[in-house]
Amino acid sequence: MDCVYIGYFRDRHFGKRRLMGSNKESALKSMIQEHNDPSVYIRNQAHTLMREGDNIPAQIPTANALRVLKFRAVAATRLHADPITALQLMKDNSPVSTSIHGIGLDKFFVHFWSPLQLQIYRQCHKEFSTPTISFDATGGCCRKIQRDKSGPIFLYEGVMQLKNRSFTALSMLSEEHDNLSILVWLKRWLRCNVKPPKVVISDQSLALMSGLVQAFTQYSSLDRYLSACFSMVIKNEDVEIPLCYIRNDVNHFIHLVTKWGPIKNSIYPSTKQIITRTMGLLVLCTSIKDTEMILEALFDIILSKYDGNIEGTDAWTPCYIAKRYLQSLVTTSVLNLVEPEESYEQDLNNSNRTLTNEDYDADDENVYNASTSFKDWAQSIADKSRSKVESVKGISDNAQYLLALEPIIIRTFKLFPCWSAIMRKKFGFGEETASSSRIESNFNHIKNRVFKNSNLPLRVDSFVEQLIAYYRGDHLLLQGGNDDHLITRSDEGSQDKNDNIAFEDENNFSISHKHNNDDLISILNDDLSSGSHYIFVDKNNINSFQMHSDDDLMTRDNERLCNGSGLKCDEQNNISNSSTDDSSLCSYSAIDEIDEQPSFSSSVSDSSSNISQCQACRVGNLPTGLHKCAQCDKSVHILFGCSIRIPGTTEGCGEPRICLDCDKKNSAIAENNATEKWNRKRKL
Repeated sequence: MDCVYIGYFRDRHFGKRRLMGSNKESALKSMIQEHNDPSVYIRNQAHTLMREGDNIPAQIPTANALRVLKFRAVAATRLHADPITALQLMKDNSPVSTSIHGIGLDKFFVHFWSPLQLQIYRQCHKEFSTPTISFDATGGCCRKIQRDKSGPIFLYEGVMQLKNRSFTALSMLSEEHDNLSILVWLKRWLRCNVKPPKVVISDQSLALMSGLVQAFTQYSSLDRYLSACFSMVIKNEDVEIPLCYIRNDVNHFIHLVTKWGPIKNSIYPSTKQIITRTMGLLVLCTSIKDTEMILEALFDIILSKYDGNIEGTDAWTPCYIAKRYLQSLVTTSVLNLVEPEESYEQDLNNSNRTLTNEDYDADDENVYNASTSFKDWAQSIADKSRSKVESVKGISDNAQYLLALEPIIIRTFKLFPCWSAIMRKKFGFGEETASSSRIESNFNHIKNRVFKNSNLPLRVDSFVEQLIAYYRGDHLLLQGGNDDHLITRSDEGSQDKNDNIAFEDENNFSISHKHNNDDLISILNDDLSSGSHYIFVDKNNINSFQMHSDDDLMTRDNERLCNGSGLKCDEQNNISNSSTDDSSLCSYSAIDEIDEQPSFSSSVSDSSSNISQCQACRVGNLPTGLHKCAQCDKSVHILFGCSIRIPGTTEGCGEPRICLDCDKKNSAIAENNATEKWNRKRKL
């Protein structure tokens, strides 16, 4: 039997064959499991099916069809199309439900750590003499939430060293990056029956440092913490030592020093060496007298116009002496510290004057009494150096004459207790320098190894799910390697019981309600919203976590809620009884953030305000009104202890000044409004 096929078999196909069956499965396997791009899959198919001169076969799909197929396949694996709702479903029903502790809607946040992490941290806190955690944030991990005015989402983590390995104790994804968001995260972690660390390390992010101080110390702000350190170091007052030692990463600090404008723009290579190495000496200082001598030598250099010998004499200028003094400390060749035009043949032993402690003892008592902060103290030393060098004329110019560097150094000294080792003797522990390399290495590991085959940034629910799964495996390995008995399995039962107690305590004391983070800010501003049940607290009274019984917590906070929010006690009790589920979306807990401030913290502030007077004010010579504060228009003296200079203004009669009260207010406002920043390499 002869069969004849009739048709246009040789004609070109203008349509595509439907992608289904084994072809569909093969395409999904290549794109999802093997992480091949759709365009790569098309070319691999063409290499297999086509020969030279052939038309494109109908069974080779288009790139758009493959992208749609991949999108639908990935969407089918998600719990919900909305990432925040998917996180809520994960918290309620998935195996990671015990690891997610709080979810926020607007601004978005999610707090997550597992019971195993809490167990390992508790054991480390018992066995380590100085538990240390490094905190930092990074971006580029998660996509923005798809809505109007959405911001970048940062990953915050606390990492500690555990037997030469990195251990992540707690994590957070947050769209808001102020000190309040960080504080709530840390307080919620402390509610899980864990003790705060003795040392925390961070970069110089004001928002992060403020949150760490409020969460782990007894002081309500970073300024109060710094004031307490100033009272202990400079004034030798009997002030209670903070419960936690706040430190800055030395590598981050030195990197900031090298990026200072006057140093970066200097045409002399030796300038960067002198300033950077001098700041390195200040980082290592444990004595305030040594700090004062080094700082005055630095100001002698940057405020001096002249170097070498004084005109008409064989004496050296203060600048020359200061350079030799610093050179002796850093053991650097003299050739690296002076310019080529200067003479190197004179022996330093023949100099008429060398730096001794006696050179720095004049008027120290008056300076200490007038100073109220490390910034004021540094300003007094700068003024002392200026008066010493302004009338000196030398035979050569000073290449390191940098007036613009003075206000930068003075501002840097505000955080002097954090970036230096000056507080080590007061605390009695701590390394010579602090490094947060552990957390930086952990971020690098997450981005370049854990999510190596993922196209970062991911959706927040996918990122959280994968990161929790990775951390579970990592922490199981930490727990399994118990040759050193760091984590004993005999503690699992008791720790699990403690976890349940902590969670139950948190649930019994929570007031669950759905709202956004702007409502949380309104809580601190005492902005009463009608129809909503909020917990109103004073931002200045947010204090560190302290252990109390559940009855004490409930009684005290019910009284505050009844007195502060206008709610009846019966209504408040009903709210508390009906809100025992901490798993609800965007629930906030009335935790011990509203504890009253200890009396010694207030005394630090009071003592600082009492001594904020210049010598003229103390003897009764009030300001005449010639000089006024540029902000509050209050009459001030142009003396140290009454007002401070405004950088960039000309000194003399009628110069604008800022009184100390306004300066403190500006510092408090800057701390409360500070936000975490991250230099993104690409736009998300």
